[in-house]
Amino acid sequence: MMHKLDSPEKFDKYFQDLSEKQSEQYNHYKEIIQVCTGGGCIACGSLNLRTQLAGKLEERGLSGKFMVKGTGCLGPCSKGPAIMMMKSGIFYENVHLADIDSIIDEHLLGGTPVEKLLHHNDEDGKPVAKAADIKFFNHQRKIVLRRCGTIDPVDINDYIAAGGYISLRKTLTQLSPDQVLEEMKTSGLRGRGGAGFPTFMKWNLAKKKVPIKNIFCATPTKATREHSWIEVFWKEILTA
Repeated sequence: MMHKLDSPEKFDKYFQDLSEKQSEQYNHYKEIIQVCTGGGCIACGSLNLRTQLAGKLEERGLSGKFMVKGTGCLGPCSKGPAIMMMKSGIFYENVHLADIDSIIDEHLLGGTPVEKLLHHNDEDGKPVAKAADIKFFNHQRKIVLRRCGTIDPVDINDYIAAGGYISLRKTLTQLSPDQVLEEMKTSGLRGRGGAGFPTFMKWNLAKKKVPIKNIFCATPTKATREHSWIEVFWKEILTA
């Protein structure tokens, strides 16, 4: 269970501890197998794939050398279930339960990528092992979504260890309301509706209003089992 962090200093200590633990974990494992748990891959069976892969490694006494973790969307949803090897950068697509032994024997133990699971170029049909060399990826420059595909979306500690809430901490402890508005203006952030209304303008209009009382508005959802943490999160917020 996560502890309540009621001061910036406690958050900083928690963040530092998690970051160090994650770094040790990365160095400990020979490979970290990232199984996509985005919506498209879930529909193709990636949750069971992740469970079965982790179980097979445990059964064969390899769980101490290779780690399996779920991540957010890896990108090519039509090619799911997808797997990204964090350390080597090897990318697999259309992976099924029957491929688990091949991944373990040929790749993890043998050091040779499983060719049938690699991406193949549309032009010449040649296999491409690393995600960085796949055309779908190498023309992208992710900014807001740069950590999507590396963080476990249902593990808040994984998010914090990767720098989650650092900007929130800065906002609450270092910036004035006007400085926050200026940051939003500089960012160019807009609403995702048809009007694309500038966010800083919305917030500025709200700032000028004299509040009768403080009201916190949100629209939580519990779309799938993987989002069940949202319900717990909002109950904690509302009862804090």
